[in-house]
Amino acid sequence: DSCSCPAELILENVRVSEQILGICRPTSATYLSETIGGLLCAVKKFADHQRRDQSELFNTFIAGCKRWSQMRHPNIHQIMGVYIDQDGIPAVVTELLPFNLASFLEQNVSQSMRSCLLLDVARGLQYLHTRNPPIAHCNVTASNILVTSGLQGRLSDLAVSDCGTCDIRADVSAFGRIIHQVVCSYPFDQCKSVSANYKELREPGEQQYDSDDTLHLLSLKCGTSETLSIDVIVEEIKAAANADSLLSNNPK
Repeated sequence: DSCSCPAELILENVRVSEQILGICRPTSATYLSETIGGLLCAVKKFADHQRRDQSELFNTFIAGCKRWSQMRHPNIHQIMGVYIDQDGIPAVVTELLPFNLASFLEQNVSQSMRSCLLLDVARGLQYLHTRNPPIAHCNVTASNILVTSGLQGRLSDLAVSDCGTCDIRADVSAFGRIIHQVVCSYPFDQCKSVSANYKELREPGEQQYDSDDTLHLLSLKCGTSETLSIDVIVEEIKAAANADSLLSNNPK
């Protein structure tokens, strides 16, 4: 029927536990799960408004999952398939990774490691934005950036990615907020508004980096420039990562 899911995407016999990974949200929750072969995985369940009987939403979701399954990049989280429960509610099955960006930053993370993670995320976005047609992630947040055991950053939650209606400029602006969170060690959304937060970046406080810090200024440009491309962002983060590497190898 019109709401069918491609057979190659369907995963059956997935055992979903009651253990929630991360934060349970009104629209979705992610659970620790296991495939029939015993492989641990993560299953993200969505609200029941995406059931099969809601054909347009269901088809949009499945199209996003199919697009995600065709992506191959070291900084894109790998989807394993789609699991549809007995109530017809779809869930994304992905590889299980130990951290998201928010939880990882709660540890003692060096500046050079922070720069490397930002470069990973930027390269993931670069992969999306240089597809033909370009793909916008549409939901670049710290909870949708995962970190592997090898400390590699990967973009996740690509079932909502978009090839047309979502502007890739929104991804660039959102990535500016991610840079802010990584550099300044607290979430961008703790401030009252985006404009107020970017004002803080223009007027650094004691806990902020100096105004000439490359990443600090790049966060500001991501939120204010209409022409800044992900290619330029990647090069600027590379420069910052190289500088951090030199500083860590040659401390004063």
